[in-house]
Amino acid sequence: EPAPFSFGADFRFISRIEEIDETLVRLAPIRNGEQRVATYVLDVRGSCSFSSLLFPVRVSLNINNALNYHYAELIGNISPPRTIMISFEGMIQ
Repeated sequence: EPAPFSFGADFRFISRIEEIDETLVRLAPIRNGEQRVATYVLDVRGSCSFSSLLFPVRVSLNINNALNYHYAELIGNISPPRTIMISFEGMIQ
C-alpha cells in the first residue's frame, strides 16, 4: 500500500532576456517594455490518502506560482498569478 502522504515541488528559473525587438516595444505600445528580469517560479503539490475510510478518498492540493511572482513569458504578456487547486478523488469498490 502506498504512503498516505505525498509531496512535490517544481522550480523554474529563466534568465533575463537580453535582447528583444525594440520596434515591438515602440509600436505596440507596451508600457515598461524595456524592463526585463529573470523568472523564478515555484509550484508545490501535496496529497493525502484516506484509504482507511469505507470509500477510499485522496485529497490533493496544487499551488502553481506559489511565490506569486509576476513575470512575462512573452513581452507584454503577464503570466498567471498564484493558482490554488483542491481535488478530491474517490473509488467505489
